[in-house]
Amino acid sequence: RGANITALNTVRKHLSQVKGGQLAANTKAAVVSLIISDVIGDQLDVVASGLTVVDPSTSRHAVAILRKHGLYTPQLHQVMSAETPKGGLKHVRNVLIGSNNLALEQLTVTALQHGIQPHILTTTLHGEARVAARKLVQSSHRHRRRPALLLAGGETTVTVRGKGYGGRNQELALAAMKYIKPGMTLLALATDGVDGHTPRPVAGAFTKQPPLPLDIDHYLKHNDSYTALRKLGCLLHTGPTGTNVGDIIMILVEK
Repeated sequence: RGANITALNTVRKHLSQVKGGQLAANTKAAVVSLIISDVIGDQLDVVASGLTVVDPSTSRHAVAILRKHGLYTPQLHQVMSAETPKGGLKHVRNVLIGSNNLALEQLTVTALQHGIQPHILTTTLHGEARVAARKLVQSSHRHRRRPALLLAGGETTVTVRGKGYGGRNQELALAAMKYIKPGMTLLALATDGVDGHTPRPVAGAFTKQPPLPLDIDHYLKHNDSYTALRKLGCLLHTGPTGTNVGDIIMILVEK
């Protein structure tokens, strides 16, 4: 329904007996939590729904989100957990050890090692994937130094209206074909190697200008980016990577 990760995890916390700090609240042992963030801004109570972090959200927030997206039912409300911890987790130390920002910083180092000028466009990419595609490609036109690697990190969303296969990065890559110019290559990937709902795991996709006529709007209308990109041979398969620091978009500008 297009909800962002903060909204999703607010609901998850209140449908769980361990999320929203409840895991830590149920032990008296000293806890050290090593956290890899896949959330924009590294808000620790949102990462993995904050298993060991005090929760600022309430069940009222969760109900409001469900109502907003037309998903609320009395039955769902009945299975919500008791209120999540709002304090009292002094025996917990939460340590951030990995994030999207760190990944982008490493990419800039690698680009410079290969004689490519890196630019980080944003570390807070969000919103509808097809809208983000247009904004990112248009931003890339303003950078004149070549070759350049333009980077964006974050996580977009897709409002699903069709019945096709795909994911947010595949949809972004497909939509980018409408705006990309010769000499540009875009790669959109989920760092956990699994982007959306597809017949086999897809990490994301790379794209240039389409080499043959393709009705991009048709595939976008049906949220079927996977099928379009598979026909073009543009899908990226890595398999599950075992970790997740959100999504990364790379635009290589060679001309």
